[in-house]
Amino acid sequence: MNSNSSCHEISDCPGLFVDAFRTSKHLQKSDVCLILSHYHADHYGNLPRGYQGPSKIHCTPITARLLREIHEVNSQFVVEHEYGDVWEYVNSKKQRSRITFLDAHHCPGAAIVLIDLPDVDKLHLHTGDMRYHDKMLQYPQLIKAAKERRLDTVWLDTTYALATRRFSFPSQEQAISETVKQVQSVLQEDLEGDTLVLLCCYNIGKEKIMWRLANESSSNEKKMRLYANERKMRMLELVDGLSTRDNDSSNSFTKQFCTSNPKETNIHIVPMNVS
Repeated sequence: MNSNSSCHEISDCPGLFVDAFRTSKHLQKSDVCLILSHYHADHYGNLPRGYQGPSKIHCTPITARLLREIHEVNSQFVVEHEYGDVWEYVNSKKQRSRITFLDAHHCPGAAIVLIDLPDVDKLHLHTGDMRYHDKMLQYPQLIKAAKERRLDTVWLDTTYALATRRFSFPSQEQAISETVKQVQSVLQEDLEGDTLVLLCCYNIGKEKIMWRLANESSSNEKKMRLYANERKMRMLELVDGLSTRDNDSSNSFTKQFCTSNPKETNIHIVPMNVS
């Protein structure tokens, strides 16, 4: 993520910030609006654990759960908004912002941020981290903006847009299918049952691979389940929409297909730096 402050403060609306957590000065002001596009460390940056305000953090429901339960942010300073809902921020100069989160097709809860500034007749788009998907062409808010040629500024995720190197990625669906296919192939050839498959993941991300692998794996129960340590299990439960405190977890992916006992399965979910 670009650390330049100009990439995080929204033009024409002082006090409105996206992923501006590398500096603590914004966290000390009650009249600013802080948006967190998703729960990845390079975006929440220096947000202290157990944060007690006074600034409020706006995000999607999944990101809100992670902030409250994992980052231990005081719930009164976490404001969640569903994809597609329009919500408003008014800064200290009484300038209005109408803000909409749309699915960024990145990790669970990730959002691109559409910002309408009616007082200055401007419309901005901040992509956070995104992965292009054809469904984005169907977002009515973006269709309307494109037809009216209204987008004034786009803060664009250019992680893999290097001038010195070209990247050509398969679609997310192709990547998931190929990964699952390779894991299944390895396990089917493992007649002795002593092959260990490591799924290297960030704190949040690659859940779709886990879900597909669990559902499409072999009928051998030992190889269907996925091992996760206590912290990762908790993250998966939150993304799954359930926690260990819920009474009815019969439909939970985590409860059905994950285990905290590493000896129960040959598929282990591990941090990125393990391999």
